[in-house]
Order: sequence, then structure tokens, then C-alpha cells
Amino acid sequence: MVYNVAYNIMKKYYFSISFITLAFVIMATFNACKPEPELDNSTTGSVKVTTSSVSNITETSAKCGGTVTASGYSVGSCGLCYSELPNPTVNSYITSDQVGTGTFTSTMSGLEPGTKYYVRAYATTSSGTLYGEQKEFTTKGNNGEDDNGEDDNGEGDDGDDDNGDNNGNGNDDDNEDNNNDNGNPTVTTSNVTNITATSAKCGGNVVNSEYYVTEKGVCWSVSQNPTTNDNHTNDGSYEGYFLSQLENLLPNTTYYVRAYAINAVGISYGEQREFTTKNGTAPIVSTPAVGKITSTTAACAGNIEDDGESEIIEKGVCWSTSQNPSINDNFTTEGAGKESFKSDMVGLSPNTIYYVRAYATNGIGTGYGEVLVLLTSGWEDVISGYINNFSYVDLGLPSGVKWATNNIGATTSEELGNYYAWGETTTKSTYTISNSVTYNKYMNDISGDDQYDAARANWESSWRIPTKEETDELMEECRCVPTSKNGVNGYCFIANNGNYIFFPSAGYKDDETLEAYNIYGEYWTSTPLKLDESSRKYAYRLYLFNPKFRSVKHRARYLGLSIRPVSD
Repeated sequence: MVYNVAYNIMKKYYFSISFITLAFVIMATFNACKPEPELDNSTTGSVKVTTSSVSNITETSAKCGGTVTASGYSVGSCGLCYSELPNPTVNSYITSDQVGTGTFTSTMSGLEPGTKYYVRAYATTSSGTLYGEQKEFTTKGNNGEDDNGEDDNGEGDDGDDDNGDNNGNGNDDDNEDNNNDNGNPTVTTSNVTNITATSAKCGGNVVNSEYYVTEKGVCWSVSQNPTTNDNHTNDGSYEGYFLSQLENLLPNTTYYVRAYAINAVGISYGEQREFTTKNGTAPIVSTPAVGKITSTTAACAGNIEDDGESEIIEKGVCWSTSQNPSINDNFTTEGAGKESFKSDMVGLSPNTIYYVRAYATNGIGTGYGEVLVLLTSGWEDVISGYINNFSYVDLGLPSGVKWATNNIGATTSEELGNYYAWGETTTKSTYTISNSVTYNKYMNDISGDDQYDAARANWESSWRIPTKEETDELMEECRCVPTSKNGVNGYCFIANNGNYIFFPSAGYKDDETLEAYNIYGEYWTSTPLKLDESSRKYAYRLYLFNPKFRSVKHRARYLGLSIRPVSD
């Protein structure tokens, strides 16, 4: 009798809890079915997002798009969000296709064959994110089940795992059937997507639970029939769809995964899915440039060329006064993700050579870009002597040639000085083909000819424009590192004898305009190009752009470039 009373009390209690839960689910469903809220600012404007039809559907990809119109609002990024679950948001899979209003088309890739997806366009504004109407589509192919509902082994789906049963008796490990005959929830496992070397996504759906669902998620293992005693996620309570992120997986490894749900009766599991992680590597990284150099700071950029089939969890730059710096030395962190980045290095010492490179870390390891070299400012010019009152530095070069410490028209090494068309000795207000003295003319080496040598004409004595061979020697015998001097960007050539010489990034003049100042420098040699008929238009110049682009190449003669004199 006592047992029956207790049973009736418990039955009424569970009925009350179930009724409350049912009411909550109905309210949540009603709210979920409401249209997306409009921007609460109808007096100043509006934003409208529409989703186009889905097309070009294959086993692993499909195309869709949208149109965004706005009045009185600033629209940021636009694109598509899509998922195996209804009403996808920007927290699902997304594309980012444009900034501002207009019509766009996107390709959704990496989809699973034979799988139903939901997609809608989105647009971000300062007031939030708006979504277009939802579209749904199913990718071509088979997702592991035949059209007649049979599994891969040709056997009917009896609620057991992929091998037909778990322990030979049609029940899973915890002896819980995947049905609600005893009040258990019914659980299904979605397809595994977004598989990398160290992560994947999977989810499920929980329905028909007689009692309140206290926990749901997915569990996975390298052994079949994983349970909540293995790795698992907790994706909250209540019935419904959910999507989980599986992390810290091993590369090139087969895993088994299934969804689960817990209520007052026990645990139910969904069907088992199997997947193999990709064979990943450490990221491939490049270090494109350094800049913004002062006596104590500098900036460096980084690009992630390949994420190694694993999510980038950290990236930045590292530096040291020793070669081949690593994250065991000084380093910055610029967050996760495979987007390009820039980092500011602080706390540097003045007049010091540093080695720097970008890095990125994924679940497999850390990859590094190529090493660049920079010289912090805070140093003074080296002067070895004077010729006709113009200073020079002896770099100990094999040829014995001495380089001037500053450009023609400048009094210090960081001053830009004058600009000259090739083969001309005076400056001009405009630099064009029509007013060029030497453009499209055959000429021998002009070195030492007062008529065509700006250094000889302006500084006299033994000063002259360097030849291509002498400029090549400077590049080969000295270390060229980016730096700055008194706020002017440039490059310092450091010789084996310890002396150095600074070239400012003086840019060049085209017509009346000074181009590329503080970005790169160009310096004439006295050597014309002598290859063919078209060579009459060009001459060689020293080109200093960034640590990867330093060379002696040809340039159109009519342009106004800097000149750094030399003397024997």
C-alpha cells in the first residue's frame, strides 16, 4: 500500500514536470517560428535581406546568395549562414562575401553527401545581424543509408549501432534502447562535418522524451559504441537539435561518435557515425615584411599560407638578436584563425640588429615563416673622410670604391635630396617622356661624362654615378636590412668591416608627383640596358622595396630617381 501511494505521488510529480516542460517547449517553438526582428528605428531607415534560391547542388557543394538593401543604416559584412539544423545563424557555417549593400552569390563547400541543409542570407549592422528567409536543400549522393532506410550493411535500422548491435543482443552498452518505450528520449545522430586533422563537428536531435532532458551532446572514442564515460560534449538541456564541436583529435585517426540524451529514466544514444581525421601538418607561414621601425619598436606582418588541416589556435611574430627566433624567445599573440595579421614589437634596444619571423600554431605543431632582419634606429652616420667637402664611408669592398654618405642635394643620409631623369644633370618640375634627354636613344656607359653624369656635374672632383657592377657589389658584399633614421624609412647596408651606409626610401617622381615616399627607394646607376631595340628606353637602378625585394633592375629613363655618388 505504501509503495502504491509513493508510486502515485511520483507519477503525479513527473506528470507535472512533463506538463511544464511541454508548455516551455511549445513557447520556445512559437518564439523560434517568429520572423526575424526588424531594426527598431523606422523613422530613420531600414535594412532588408532576402535569400536567393539554391542552385548548382553537388555531393559536397551548392550555390546560393542574397540581396541586401538599406536606407539610413551602415551595412557591414554580408554572406550566407548554413547548417544541418533549422534557422542557421552567423554562429553556424558562414561565408563572407561583401561589405555593404547589393547582390552576392556564394559557394557552400565541404558539405556532406545526401544531407539536408538549411541556409539563409545575413547582413550585419551596428544594430545587430539580420537574416533573410530560410531555404533548404539536400546534397546529392548517399550519406551512408540506402533509400529504403537500410544501413550500409543492407540490414534494417533496428535502433542498434552500425554493426547491427552493440553486445550481440540489440541493446547498447548501457542496456538503454534508443526509443521512448520506458520514458527515454529518442536520439538521432547527425552526419559528421567540418573534419580537420584535429577537430570535427557533429550533433543530433532529441525528441519524444517523457521526462525533462537534463543533458544532451555527443560522445566519441577510437573504440566503437562510445559512451559518456569517453570524450563527450554537454550541449545543454531540453529536447531539440544541437551541434557540437569535437576538439583535440589525433590526425589520421578513425573515430566513432554518437549523440546522447539524459533524463530522469536514464541515457539514450543515437546511431553511431564513423569518420577519419585528416592527415595534417604544422601550418605553413610566410613573413612578408617588417616596417614602422623606431629605436625601440617595429612592426611585422604574417600570412598563413596553409593551416595544415587543423584550426589555427595561435599566431603572431617572434624575434631575437640571435638567428632563427622561436616562440621560446620574444613573441606576440594575435589570436586564432587563418587570417593575415600584423604585430607590433615593443621593448627593442636602439641601434640593434634583430631577427624576426611570423609563426602559427595548430593542434599538430608550430610553423614559422622565413626570417627577416631589421636594424632599430638610434645610430649616427659613419664618415670615413671627405672628397671635395662631400663625406664618404669606406665599406671595405673588394673594388675599393667609396660610397657617399648622402644623396645629391642632401646634407644628411636621411634627407631625400634631388631627383634626376637618367642621363640628366639638373632637376625639373615635371618628369615625362617628352622632356627626357636620353629616352629612346642609344648611349654608351655615361660614367665620368660631365654631360650626362649628375654626380660629376654637381659634386665635381672624382665623384660619379655608380655602375651596375658596383651596385651589384654593394648588394652582394653587405647585409641590407630595413631600418629608419629620424622618422624616415630606408635600408642600411652593413659591411664586413663594421661600417654601414643608409639609403632612405625616397620613392621616385613621375610627371609632377612624388610616388612611394617612405615605402621604397630607387637609385640610378650609370649603366643603360643593352639588350635590344626597346632597351633604349631603360637603364639599371638599385631597387629597395622590402626585405624580399632588393635588386638591381631596369627602369624607364624619363622618371626622376635619387642618385648616391661613388668615388674611386
